[in-house]
Amino acid sequence: MTTANALMDQDDHCRAVLTARIREKIADYESYGFSSLQSCALNVFFDLAQEYSDIEYLYQLPVKVLRLFFGMESELYVRAEGDRFTLRTPSLERDGDFPALNALVEGPVQIWGRWYFPARGRSGALAPEKDGVPPESPLAYWDERKILAVLVLHPAQALSEHERLYYEKFSNRLGFCLHNRQLAVKNREHIRFVRGLVHDIGHNVIVPNMYFKLLIRQMEGKISALGGLCQDMAASPSASNVQALTHLHKRIVEQYQEIVRHFQQSSFFLETLLRQSHFDQGQYVLQKTALDLVKRVVAPQMERYLVRFQEKQIAVAERYPEPEDSPLRVLADMGLLSQVMANLFSNALKYTRETPGLPGLRMFCAAERAENFFGPGRDAAKISVCTSGAAIAEEEADKLFLEHFRASNTEQEYGTGHGLHFISVIMEQHNGVAGYERTEEGNAFYVALPCLGPGQEE
Repeated sequence: MTTANALMDQDDHCRAVLTARIREKIADYESYGFSSLQSCALNVFFDLAQEYSDIEYLYQLPVKVLRLFFGMESELYVRAEGDRFTLRTPSLERDGDFPALNALVEGPVQIWGRWYFPARGRSGALAPEKDGVPPESPLAYWDERKILAVLVLHPAQALSEHERLYYEKFSNRLGFCLHNRQLAVKNREHIRFVRGLVHDIGHNVIVPNMYFKLLIRQMEGKISALGGLCQDMAASPSASNVQALTHLHKRIVEQYQEIVRHFQQSSFFLETLLRQSHFDQGQYVLQKTALDLVKRVVAPQMERYLVRFQEKQIAVAERYPEPEDSPLRVLADMGLLSQVMANLFSNALKYTRETPGLPGLRMFCAAERAENFFGPGRDAAKISVCTSGAAIAEEEADKLFLEHFRASNTEQEYGTGHGLHFISVIMEQHNGVAGYERTEEGNAFYVALPCLGPGQEE
C-alpha cells in the first residue's frame, strides 16, 4: 500500500470514528434532559476553564459556577500524593468523615448530608509503562486510581436522581479539564527543568572543563621540556641533567594526577546531573545517603580547587570540627551536594578581591554545627565560604539566589547567574537553606542542612 493510500484510509477511519462519536454524544445529551440553565453552567465552566492558564483559577472555578448558577455551596479537594487529598478552596462548616478512595471509585457518595463527587482523569491517558510517568507522580493514576479531585456539595435539600446525574457529569467535565491542566503544568515544569539543566551542565561541567585546556597545555610544555632534556642527556650526561629530569618527572606525575582527579570529578558531576529519574519527574530527584559532610563533600572539593586558589595567590584557611567532636553527618545526595560546594568555591575563585584597606586576597571555609538552627533540638550542619572584597550592595543581597541575577560586583567575570540559583534549589530539596551574610572582610555564602543524630540514618 502506498503512503498516499494509507493516509486516505486513515482519514476515512478518523471521519467515521468522529461521526459515530458525535451521534453518540447527541443521543447522550438528549437522554440527560438537562435544563437550559444546567447546560449553560456546563458551557460557562468549560469555556472559562480554557481561558485561565493559572491552575488555581481552575480550582476555584467549579465552586463559583455552582454557587452563582444554583446557589450550591461546595468545596474542592485535589489529589496530592498517594491517596491524600488537599483542600484547594475555602472550607465550609463540615461534619462527618472524608470517604475512603475505594468508596468513591464506584461513584458519588453521600455522608452526613454532603455529596462527594469524584472528578476523574482521562481514562487510560497515563500509565507508567507507556508514558514514562513515575508511579509516585500525582498524574500516574489509571484504572481505579484515576480520581484526580473530589467535588464536595453541601445541598440545602436532598438531591434528585436527575440532579445527581447532572453533578456527576459536571464533575467528569471538571476531571477532564483538571487532567489536561495538570499535564500542561507538568510539561512546563519539564521544559523549565531541562532549560535549567542545560545551565547546570554548562556551569558545573562544561565551564570547569575549560581548566582541562590549561592542564593539557601545561602538560605539553613539560613533555616538550622532557624531550629537550633527553637530547641533552644523550649528548652530555651530567648530575644536573639527572636532577632536572627527576624534578620534571615529578611535576609530570603531579600534573597527570590532577588531570585524572579533574576528569573523575567531571564524570561524577555528569552522572549526577543526567540521571534518568531527573528527566522522568522533571526535577532533580535526590539519592540520599547518610554521610560525613566534611569528609565526603567539603574536603574533596576544597582539595580540587586548592591549586587554583594558589595560582591566583588567594590565601586559603579552613576550620572544620575537631577530631574529638562528632562529625557533621547529614542525609544528602552526595553528587548534587558536591556540586553545591563546587559552585561556592568556583564563585570564590572568580570574585575574591582585596577588601578596601586590607591588602591581600583571602578565602576562608568553615564547617560547624549550628545548634537549634532549624528550631529547638534541630541542629544544622552549616558550611560557610567567606571571601575578601567589597561587600555586596544591600539592595542586591535579597536577589542573589534568583535565577539569572548577577550582582554589580561581578565586573567582567564570565557567568550565567545560575550557580547560586542551583544551590538554592538543591538546598530546598534537602530541607536546608542557602544564604548570604556581610562580613567585616567581605562576603560570606553559606548552606545549612539538618544534622543527623547519633545512629540516625534518615
